[in-house]
Amino acid sequence: MSAPPSPETVRSANWALSKRVLKARSHVKGLDATGIFVKASDGNVILSGVVQEASPIPLAVQAERNVDGVRFVRESLRLATQPTQ
Repeated sequence: MSAPPSPETVRSANWALSKRVLKARSHVKGLDATGIFVKASDGNVILSGVVQEASPIPLAVQAERNVDGVRFVRESLRLATQPTQ
């Protein structure tokens, strides 16, 4: 049985995945990702933040799903016009 990865290895892998997600997103035509933040952890990606309109949400989610190493995408975005809870 192999030893679990070190915390530094895990952080490095999560950082690298976040960078791949951001790079992939930058290549999506028509996607304004201003206000969308990414957190990656063990292949899971969480999109959070505030967007001005709903149209970029499905584009962002699809872009992230297509990145190598992404297992699951959770979208926690809200529209700027929505009240905070």
